[in-house]
Amino acid sequence: MRLYIAGLYTSHFGRHSNIYRSASQNLQALRDTVHWHLESYHYIHKGNYVTNIDRDGVKVFLDSGAFSAFSLGVDVDIGAYAEFIRENQKVIDMASVLDAIGDHEATLKNQQDLERRGCPVLPCFHFGEPLDLCEYYVSNYDYITIGGMVPIPNEKLEPWLDNLWEKVLTDKDGFSRIKIHGFGLTSRKLMVKYPWFSVDSSSWVQQAANGLIRFPELDTGIMASSASPARKQFGRHLDTYPPQVSEYIDKLLCHYGLTREEVQTNYKARWALNAFSYHEVGRRLGDDHHLKPFKARQPLLF
Repeated sequence: MRLYIAGLYTSHFGRHSNIYRSASQNLQALRDTVHWHLESYHYIHKGNYVTNIDRDGVKVFLDSGAFSAFSLGVDVDIGAYAEFIRENQKVIDMASVLDAIGDHEATLKNQQDLERRGCPVLPCFHFGEPLDLCEYYVSNYDYITIGGMVPIPNEKLEPWLDNLWEKVLTDKDGFSRIKIHGFGLTSRKLMVKYPWFSVDSSSWVQQAANGLIRFPELDTGIMASSASPARKQFGRHLDTYPPQVSEYIDKLLCHYGLTREEVQTNYKARWALNAFSYHEVGRRLGDDHHLKPFKARQPLLF
């Protein structure tokens, strides 16, 4: 499964950045495992981001950034977005529609408008929207996105996804009808359960900033920062885990060429490890993850 690491370049972690250059060779090697990149138009249409992405010879999944703009009270001009897509094909692998947050009819109009402007963007179906709209997208496109999931707790999101995959996204045998991307999907359980073609996550940098590290072998993050108040609480920090758990984490750190001191005091170490770990989770699910059948409910024994 493709797990796109979101915001690597807008976090100034490109291969020609000062942050990258000042990192150890091991940290650079961890960061360089990332193959799938997602960036937001809201951020990369300004500054030197496009130049830096092109310099590294990569292409990105372009998110319209509508949610970020909406959160900040900023409007995204659809004409400017279309022009950016047309003029920067050298760094864009694919682009998503400009969402009209909370208005699925306007989002569909934006889809049609961008297509008229020569931009074949991926449609986006959001949490809570009518299923017949999703059916329209599935019937007319070979790759769509599912959005609006980030603020929804898993206890509400999972039943909704079960219903969506069962009724619209899969055929009678449980196989995905088209390729599906999940925006902002970070739950490993939900990554595994549904046959996504791709998902993306910015949690790598958010968690690192909060002092957390991730390993592909573990489902939960580890609080590592030496500045964290959790350091004084038993079982809630790298320094206060029971001996057996602590020893296992040390083995994982050693396996990836890291030390406790690095992940406790160096945010670049946490960035590199987390970006690697999220990307690795997708890689381990396999390139054929989207070809596996989905079954919402286990058959009853009686």
